[in-house]
Amino acid sequence: MGEFKLRLKLEIEKMSNFFGLGVVQTFNLLAAYFGWSFFTVYFYELGYSISEMIFSGIFYSLTPIIVILFSKRISSRTAMNIGILFRALAIFFCYKFIFNYLGHTQLFLVNSLIGLMSVYYWLSNYTIIQKEAKTNNRAFIAMVFSSIDPLVSMIAPLISAWIIEKNDYAIMFNVALGFTVFALFSTKLVKKEVILDFNIKKIMKQLKHLKTLTFIQGVFSGLNTFTIGLITISFVKSLFDYGVFASMTAVFGIIASLLLGRWSDKIRNRVVFAKFSLIITGVLTFLSSFSTNYTAWIISRSFYGFFIGVAFPFVFTIVGDCIENKEDGMVARNLLMNFGAVIGSIISLLIFYLTNNLMNIVVVSSFMLFLMAFLVQKNSKHYALVLKKPEKEIIK
Repeated sequence: MGEFKLRLKLEIEKMSNFFGLGVVQTFNLLAAYFGWSFFTVYFYELGYSISEMIFSGIFYSLTPIIVILFSKRISSRTAMNIGILFRALAIFFCYKFIFNYLGHTQLFLVNSLIGLMSVYYWLSNYTIIQKEAKTNNRAFIAMVFSSIDPLVSMIAPLISAWIIEKNDYAIMFNVALGFTVFALFSTKLVKKEVILDFNIKKIMKQLKHLKTLTFIQGVFSGLNTFTIGLITISFVKSLFDYGVFASMTAVFGIIASLLLGRWSDKIRNRVVFAKFSLIITGVLTFLSSFSTNYTAWIISRSFYGFFIGVAFPFVFTIVGDCIENKEDGMVARNLLMNFGAVIGSIISLLIFYLTNNLMNIVVVSSFMLFLMAFLVQKNSKHYALVLKKPEKEIIK
């Protein structure tokens, strides 16, 4: 009886820590979507060219690389608070009056600040999730936290569109800043703390059989930083249409993600789920590049949203299963993904410069998904072997 009470107490403590993370993440994502739902539209209306916007994506991925390469150690609690403060600072520098002083460097500064936010906040968040989740519930936990994003993005873009049309962008940014305050205070609910170590030689040892997969995922991310938003602008006639697109592409994957996450934990075969969802997402991404109107674009990207909401949490779970030291592994993953994202942004810029067609970037991004599926299959025996190990051998 005493052992049962002790286990129950430990489980409650772990779930309460996930609850705290969930609260902070919800407020942070509310700030993100009220601050960035119309980020692409906003800067496009300010007069930035498509090339400038694609190029600015490099700054978003470059600042995390600099932080990891030139920093040493930091606690997750401190890093999380710093990240939220960078979020608030990035939102502040979005205001139109800043453009009067900084001109076209405004966009590059804002992207740099968002990049700093990502390395401090999201790295802390992901590390704690991987550290606390066990092998028998890691996929489900990853899906739960991944579903917070589409849940928020179902509503926030539509409210943002209404705010902008009734008032202006400044009111939307004010709302976003308010949510960063709530997020900052909510970090006190996160009881677990980990130490992030930025020793490059040490951390890279954790990504055995994962380096190329992680890098290619980063390339995919860099290819899509501004591409989807810019294509959507060419199809929509109003801010509300843009908000509907953002909401619709988020809604389809939530229930399926949660169900598949629990199923994957039970049968313990992440590889099958990851491989086939990546292939299907790649096909849907390729088909979406043939869209010629708003209806075709929103339908194809909605189905894409469903399957990418399944694929990437499983890839994230495979990474968590395979790395032994969660803190070092998550730092190494962040570093490689951002290297990949820089390359992805450069490739996007070259494709647009050579073809003057954003849809060609979508085509290339589909092949990145096929490549990821191939890499998952190539290392499937290793991933399956890791899952068969006892919990104590893979969770340290």
